[in-house]
Amino acid sequence: MKENGRKQGAVSPCAACKLLRRRCAPDCVFAPYFPADEPQKFANVHRVFGASNVNKMLQELPFHQRGDAVSSMVYEANARIRDPVYGCVGAISSLQQQIDVLQTQLAVAQAEELPMHQRGDAVSSMVYEANARVRDPVYGCVGAISSLQQQIDVLQAQLALAQAEVVHMRMRQYSDKTRVDHHQGTSSPENSPSSKIVSSQAKSLFMDMVVDQPNMEESLWSC
Repeated sequence: MKENGRKQGAVSPCAACKLLRRRCAPDCVFAPYFPADEPQKFANVHRVFGASNVNKMLQELPFHQRGDAVSSMVYEANARIRDPVYGCVGAISSLQQQIDVLQTQLAVAQAEELPMHQRGDAVSSMVYEANARVRDPVYGCVGAISSLQQQIDVLQAQLALAQAEVVHMRMRQYSDKTRVDHHQGTSSPENSPSSKIVSSQAKSLFMDMVVDQPNMEESLWSC
């Protein structure tokens, strides 16, 4: 009925057009969200955001999102008027402080069952886990653990490559030396003391590489 009335020019201008002292067109972008009987609603939004900016933002949004956008702008404008310095950030900070206090109290309550000398560490670890969950609601501490595990895997792979290069370099040095000794008529390279030492070092280093390698296919979630 209001829409039909607006098309016929029988309805008073919306709060936005009334404040801006302009004719309210049938397709006015403000009219569905700023009715004439709520003048302060648009006045606050206009004061903080500016009518032209609000008009531009609404024009760029699909129709089904404009109502929520107006509601959020009204909330932010009211918060900015109540607190000119911090606005919505002040409300967010206050709520975050409440969360921190409640998380600490919860951690203390949960630590009551532990021996006295372990309660401090228990509270610290639970607060850390709670903060990690706030920062990453999906993975929490598991996200940090996964990231560290990936770094370990990369470093272990790099270490294995470096160790392999060392073995290859030593074997090449040994091969070059045996060729020189052979041309000079020295004893058989297989039985020489230097060949046994290099071979023993290479074997030991290779075994260390095999033992140190983690099971790359093991999933983090199996812990």
